Amino acid sequence: FAACFFVFLPFSFFNGFTLPMNGDYVLQQLHFYCEAHDAIWHFFKTGEIVMWSSSGFLGVDYFSANTFYYLSSPFLIFFIFTPKILIPQMIFFMMVIKMTVGGFFFYILLKKYFNTSNKTSLIGSFAYALSGWGMYYLWFNHFHDVLALFPLLLIGIEHVLKNNKGWILSLSLMILGMANYF
Repeated sequence: FAACFFVFLPFSFFNGFTLPMNGDYVLQQLHFYCEAHDAIWHFFKTGEIVMWSSSGFLGVDYFSANTFYYLSSPFLIFFIFTPKILIPQMIFFMMVIKMTVGGFFFYILLKKYFNTSNKTSLIGSFAYALSGWGMYYLWFNHFHDVLALFPLLLIGIEHVLKNNKGWILSLSLMILGMANYF
């Protein structure tokens, strides 16, 4: 966690602890999480499920459009309980948490299933968490759900090969499929 945090700290320190990004990060992600915050709290307050988003030009079916991005992500729970004004900072912290979770699961994969040393597992987990793919896709942060959860799929495959039990693989496929089905 500290390594991932300190990689981003110099860039975010002068940006109000946000990611200094452009593109879809600014144009979509901030809006998506703010809209999710409003829609979920609207449901908690009224019991009414928001079915339509009029935020676009013509509007869109809220669930069809946003399950791809965040609605079924396990990381959305952190955004729900964050004050709306702090959502840009929460995106920064969630990126760090997602990279950390991915690195942690990759460490488990290397240590438990590939029987590598602690040092090799740690280096491999850092390499996975801070990979070029992960750094490139900072501008489209829902891809980081896959970065965080993909090692679970690999752990599931290795568990099937070593123990002939498929419950971890089934669980990982379900979680990964729910979190982001692209």
